[in-house]
Amino acid sequence: MESHNFLQILKDEFAFLESDFCFILSKEKIEKWGFELLYKNPSTGVKIIYETHHAYITIFLYRLINDEIIENPRIIDKNVELNCFALDDVLLLRNKASILKPAYEYGENSKYYDKENGFKTYVSEFAKNLASFSGDILDGDFFIFQELEKIVRKRYRKYNSPHGPHYSSN
Repeated sequence: MESHNFLQILKDEFAFLESDFCFILSKEKIEKWGFELLYKNPSTGVKIIYETHHAYITIFLYRLINDEIIENPRIIDKNVELNCFALDDVLLLRNKASILKPAYEYGENSKYYDKENGFKTYVSEFAKNLASFSGDILDGDFFIFQELEKIVRKRYRKYNSPHGPHYSSN
């Protein structure tokens, strides 16, 4: 399948952002590594990244600041406000069982490897998760960001410990 076909499937499956939540597609990018779509409405940004090498879709949800997407800093100290969270973290709180793995982890006999509809089916699962578990965020209600921030800060501390991610002082 050619790059523009993959990109079109992504756009088709996430079209609900435009029809149901008043988003506009503000950026689309085709790179050697994959694809990126960026949607915005007056309050929220959604970045959808498909990495071909990893056969995985990552979705980020942003609280817009002055109509702009502000990436989280690489160094997260206590004074930093976080405005971006991954859909997978939303799913950790709302429906952990719906978190998807990279397509190859399901094996060649999975529905995601169907020659005609495999990619569409895989993308559709991500779109369903976004619509089903992030509607409040897509509508500009960022209340859950307080809980998501705790998850991200805990993960940051774990992986930035001077003793490494598996260190425990217990």
